[in-house]
Amino acid sequence: MVSALCLIAFAVVLWVKQPLPIAVTSLIVVILLPILGLSESLNTAFAGYSNPSNFFVIASFGVAIAIRKTSVSGRILKRMLAMSGGKANRIVLAFMLLTYLLSTIMSDIAAVMIALAFAEGLLEGIDDAEQKKRFGRLLLLSLPLASIIGGTATPAGSTVNVMALNILSANTGIEVSFLHWCLLGLPVSLVMIFAAWFVLTRFYRAPDLSQAQAGAFLQKMDAAPPLKSEKMILGIVVLMVVAWIAGSWISALNTTTVAIIGLALMLFPGIQAFTWKEFKAGVPWEIFLMGGATVSLGTVAQQTGLVALLADTVQRNFTSINGPVLIVILGVMVTLVLLVIPVGPATVSMLTMPIYAMVSAIGLDPVMAVVTLGIFASNSTILPLNAVVLLSYTRGYWKISELARVGIVITVIWIALAALWIPAITAVLA
Repeated sequence: MVSALCLIAFAVVLWVKQPLPIAVTSLIVVILLPILGLSESLNTAFAGYSNPSNFFVIASFGVAIAIRKTSVSGRILKRMLAMSGGKANRIVLAFMLLTYLLSTIMSDIAAVMIALAFAEGLLEGIDDAEQKKRFGRLLLLSLPLASIIGGTATPAGSTVNVMALNILSANTGIEVSFLHWCLLGLPVSLVMIFAAWFVLTRFYRAPDLSQAQAGAFLQKMDAAPPLKSEKMILGIVVLMVVAWIAGSWISALNTTTVAIIGLALMLFPGIQAFTWKEFKAGVPWEIFLMGGATVSLGTVAQQTGLVALLADTVQRNFTSINGPVLIVILGVMVTLVLLVIPVGPATVSMLTMPIYAMVSAIGLDPVMAVVTLGIFASNSTILPLNAVVLLSYTRGYWKISELARVGIVITVIWIALAALWIPAITAVLA
């Protein structure tokens, strides 16, 4: 047990500090498992890479590449911007809604990458340095927040969602459908996207754009011609969403299976949304390697009794609580863990089964708890320690303290909304 705990701590420190590339650290962690006697062989150590959530990551980036190459994102954004009248707050809301929509069906990182391309194009047209600084701060703070919130709406919105459900299924046989997750997560996320916009625009104000600035950006968006296969690509995306929903009744249509089939269709001759070379270049393979390593660490934590110890410790301290209190405890606990271990997959891998055991022991619905874990394991709204937030932070428009101010308020609202909604709808579904 001590060896397992030390190895997990070692992995987290290397992932956070990154003295080595994330991919290299992940492979080192896996090969250390049999060396330390925590795994029977190298074959079992690498078993984490067979987890379906890792292949969902690969497939979701393919979908993101295809959508990025179509004009649909630009057309949606253009329509919303045309209604903004150059008002800064309305423009930010348009960008947030676009990012939110994208992140419900793809990786949060991919959604932010698409939105950032548009945001930087808009900022390029602002010549006044002070206006650009203030508008850029507001806009680039909004994108990761919107992506994180949108990623909690559906199981397909984030890798950690798929990972949490796969771990639950593999260890308990409990299957959580696409629709079930949406009933718990979607209403909260819909309210949160507007709440986050409201909080952000009250903390940081930006000057409105002139008609010339807004018009120049809208004209620039018209320059890119649509792909010939655009309608077919969008048709595939719609079919994927329909299949995910149908998976609530057809077990074969799970999130990963549908994503991989969608990826294959997009590469099909006659559609070919992107080439294989583009796909290889567009997938962050280090995320796949880290995901497999975290699953293997989670398995070891369970086999060595670390999970049971943690579950027993938590259970003894919370023997009689109701649903809303449980959600508040989980929301606060996971958020605090992420401040120390800012790796969502690692958090989910280590906490899914302890939380399941604890909640089952006190007689509450474990699905409610595991979905809550998945939701808040994406909550990197306080510090820019997550790759989703770092993409925006590295552009230099905002400071860590500026994110923390709004992030704390947003997190408090988020936990409160989840505590009100998730137990209530769980009781209705029971």
